[in-house]
Amino acid sequence: MEPCRIFFFGLSQGRRLWRNRPHRLEKHRRGELEGLRAQPRARRTYRPDKAQVIFARNMPERTSDRQLDELQAFVDPWSNGTHLQINPLDAFHTVDSKDRAFQAWSEAGLPCPRHWQLHSVGQVSSLLEAHPRLVLRTNNETQSLGMHVVDRDTSASELTQIVHSLGMRAALMQSRRRDTRAIAVEYIDPRDADGYATLARVFALFDKIIGYFAVVSDEPIFRVTYQRVETYDRWIAANQALRDLVEDPRRGSAIVKAVSSLGTNIGAVDLLLEEGSPIFLEVNPLWGSVPGPYAFGDEDFKAQLREREPHWSRELPNITDNLDVVGFYQRMYGLIADQAERQE
Repeated sequence: MEPCRIFFFGLSQGRRLWRNRPHRLEKHRRGELEGLRAQPRARRTYRPDKAQVIFARNMPERTSDRQLDELQAFVDPWSNGTHLQINPLDAFHTVDSKDRAFQAWSEAGLPCPRHWQLHSVGQVSSLLEAHPRLVLRTNNETQSLGMHVVDRDTSASELTQIVHSLGMRAALMQSRRRDTRAIAVEYIDPRDADGYATLARVFALFDKIIGYFAVVSDEPIFRVTYQRVETYDRWIAANQALRDLVEDPRRGSAIVKAVSSLGTNIGAVDLLLEEGSPIFLEVNPLWGSVPGPYAFGDEDFKAQLREREPHWSRELPNITDNLDVVGFYQRMYGLIADQAERQE
């Protein structure tokens, strides 16, 4: 059987500068090209008319309305059902705009933060009477850009300044991205009695979960590298709880639904774990690196991992699987080839 042929395109990929550069992918991820090359049932093509799969690689936060229109016009000839589309452009705004994602999840019965379009300081003051803390932000920026946490102790002058600056920021961004809005989002605090919270990332493709990991933190910011020796047992417990969630048919299917309800078929789902149950925050169709076990924590934490590897490698197969990032992407492209074959 002939291998499935995959065409990649993006803001430059497949259309402009990178059209014939086989060693590069737009939104390059460690081990991905190697994994594709290691998958005998899939191969890359540089001609969309020869492909069975069309894979969009544009990063949403860098894609303007004009560029999105260009990408849609480019892919339209292969959007008639004959090609399997990965990261379909039709889902762009639902994935990119947090308020649209929250709305879709609410309608699908999936737990997520409540949200409101931001109009005025008075509106925020009224919301704070019912909610002790809120996140005020733009709806389509990443990495905490355009984001502010306010509570009942926030002064009236500071609140006025934040609301005004967010309104100006959103208005400025609308010249490139019309769907930009300022929103207020319910602040969810899932910390336990000791002040620790768990954030998880689950990788989903079609109707399958292909990888996952969890981190813990007693600070507002979560990072893979923030794990410390004193959080080792909590980190183990968090990943065990996530494993139980993923392997439970009902709860695991909710994670897959968090992707499909946005109209897309691939994504890294970011979620909070509260007493073992998910609260969905975001889907990133073009995630960054898949962290191997020794990407977690500071040097002392890594030393503890090495010392206790016989223990956690048995208990946490999800972390062990991440040792082989090439294998992760090899499996991913195998699933894409399976789906393309079923679609023919």
